[in-house]
Amino acid sequence: MKYSELIQFQPIESVIELRQANKAAKAKRADIRAWHLHRKSDKNLDDLSRMFDPKVRGWITYYGSYYKSAMYPIFRQLNRSLVGWVQQKYKRYKHQRRATHWLRGIAQRQPEMFAHWKLGVVP
Repeated sequence: MKYSELIQFQPIESVIELRQANKAAKAKRADIRAWHLHRKSDKNLDDLSRMFDPKVRGWITYYGSYYKSAMYPIFRQLNRSLVGWVQQKYKRYKHQRRATHWLRGIAQRQPEMFAHWKLGVVP
């Protein structure tokens, strides 16, 4: 057997699926950015939950059945956007650390508010 026969590269199905999953995750993060949560300072957290949680639940239902941990970067992006919303909404939480701490407290007290908080992905 020749060395060149041993080193042939053929893409396997999992690599192709992984590339498709990365494209889908990138699209979901772009969707979250397109929501412009930081501009919705006239809404409260319950309103944001009612507006966006059904979409997040749908993502978890559809994509989470295949590879749930691949959704975590998407959820972290959503948490970062929510922190930005807190910083715009409340003057006392202008610093990112304070806003994250406040939002984490809410996530621990009311994990049912957002579906990804139930999975343990809190800010």
